[in-house]
Amino acid sequence: MDAIRSWRALQPEVVQPAQLPDGLIEAWLEGHEEPCYFLIEIATYADRRVQEQIVRGALLSFVSRRVLPDALVVVLHPRARTDVRPAAEYLSRRGWTDLHVRWRLLKL
Repeated sequence: MDAIRSWRALQPEVVQPAQLPDGLIEAWLEGHEEPCYFLIEIATYADRRVQEQIVRGALLSFVSRRVLPDALVVVLHPRARTDVRPAAEYLSRRGWTDLHVRWRLLKL
């Protein structure tokens, strides 16, 4: 294990700037006693920002409601050269923590 050279305490309260998803729907489905949440991100073109936006939206929804929403990305004009992957994976620098987010992709 590596030795710590220095450290400092950070502010424990994380403040997120207003970067909200395009849509968050609360739906009451038959057979469910709790509401289901659906996160919708609409992109005119498929580009790299879409992946970051859906991950950020899912995490913001999870932090604020303590429920992970079902996520849907709608691409209005798919391009041949650029595509949105239906998943993203992140790994902490030390490899102790990983995050994997998947979503449904709808191309019109």
